[in-house]
This record gives sequence, C-alpha cells and structure tokens, in this order.
Amino acid sequence: MSHEENPCIAPGKFPKLQGHGTTAYGSSYAAPGRQMRYDPLITGQDELAVERFLDDTRHMIVFDVLDSAAPIGSPGERIRLFLSDKAYAKALAAQERGEIRIKKHAAVIEGHILPDRKRKRRH
Repeated sequence: MSHEENPCIAPGKFPKLQGHGTTAYGSSYAAPGRQMRYDPLITGQDELAVERFLDDTRHMIVFDVLDSAAPIGSPGERIRLFLSDKAYAKALAAQERGEIRIKKHAAVIEGHILPDRKRKRRH
C-alpha cells in the first residue's frame, strides 16, 4: 500500500523526497518576496543509525562527493557517515586528494553528537 492509499496519512502531509515543495527537512517554500532555499537531500547513514552508538565511533561528517574515484558515493551526492578515528583519517586523506569535500564535522561521544564550534576571540 502506498502512502497515497493509506487512510492514516492525511493528504499533503507525507514529505516528498525529490523535487520542489516539501522536503525531508521541512517546507522549502519561501514567504512571498523571499528567495527559496534548497537543502540537498543527505544520503548515507541516518542521524539515529546504529553506527552512531558503536564504541569506536568518534566522528560524524557530512561531505560532498567531488570525484568518481571517491571511496563511496557518486559525484554530486551529499553523504553523512559516522566514523572511527581510523576511518576519519581516511576521509581526510580523500579530501586532500580532492575526491570529497567535508562540509560538516561533529565529535561523537557515547552516541552524543557534539558539533564543532568556532573559537571565540578574547579581547
């Protein structure tokens, strides 16, 4: 049974995963007079993936695939992964080679995601 046929889901409330309109991140419709913002769909591991809670997981990265030689994904994809220290070192090496570009990084401690922060300047 598709979501269109399911009586438990109100029409228009099911998120579209491709195209314009409602996305997996919420509404992408802009208020009148405002520019529309596009959030690309992130593939890879979900924020609640089992890998996040493994003992050796220390990093979460979101990256864009730039080259077909990248170890994972196709050019143009944005991917989220939870990584150990060893796998994170490999991701940094892939970024140095120009295969991927890391857009976001966060530390993961016992399953808790701790986003990196810019250091405040002391005056």
